[in-house]
Amino acid sequence: MPSGAWAGISGDITPAGAVAKLEKALGSWKGGPVAPVSLPLPPPIAEKKVYLIPRPNSVQTALFVANLAIARADPEYITCAVMNQVLGSGPSSRLFRNIREEKGYTYGIGSGFMASHYSNFFQANTSVRTEVTEPALAELLKEFGDIRERPVPGGELADAQSAIVASFVLGLESSSSVLGRWMTQREYGFPEDYWDSYPAKVMAVTAEDIRRVARKYVPLGNIQIIAVGDASKIGDLLKKFGPVEQVPPDAN
Repeated sequence: MPSGAWAGISGDITPAGAVAKLEKALGSWKGGPVAPVSLPLPPPIAEKKVYLIPRPNSVQTALFVANLAIARADPEYITCAVMNQVLGSGPSSRLFRNIREEKGYTYGIGSGFMASHYSNFFQANTSVRTEVTEPALAELLKEFGDIRERPVPGGELADAQSAIVASFVLGLESSSSVLGRWMTQREYGFPEDYWDSYPAKVMAVTAEDIRRVARKYVPLGNIQIIAVGDASKIGDLLKKFGPVEQVPPDAN
């Protein structure tokens, strides 16, 4: 296809039928190959920083904590997925059980890795009542520190691994999901057996593996905190978490 674009089709259709539909929709598309854009992924930001975006009279504080992290093609990405399953993926994760269920600071919280050819970061986000901004942020960072330093207990690790593998297997029932994995494998140049060996690689992750990647990619000493809320009520308390820079809501 022009410019090296890809198209994927799944469902009740034959290869000849798919080609015919593509020809009809895109056959007149003109253009030659274009070299793909190559942008180097930057390393994590070194210095801790808090960005406060004021929202006067807000009854909630939106919190986004992050830093640049791992590339999608990195061999440790699967280990990071297992680590995040423990930390912040879904209602059985530590962040959800602590900050949502035990403390009642929020209705929802989660974390995850965003990784592509052009972006690579780890983030956690939530919205909490203004009056619990400080303890909620403190608990979030406590969980970050714990996953970095304390080995994950065997039962908790096994549950996380089983959840990932079960989700993977269920995805095999959807033709669109299978197609998406096939295209991901080719987009990133993964080996042909990447998805065949995926469950085994998930189950091979150890507690020490999790601690190793958490220390590399879960930010703490260099965390970037973005808080959107009532600056008159949260501005001073945010100083406890790092140097604060107030950013106007309409800033670029």
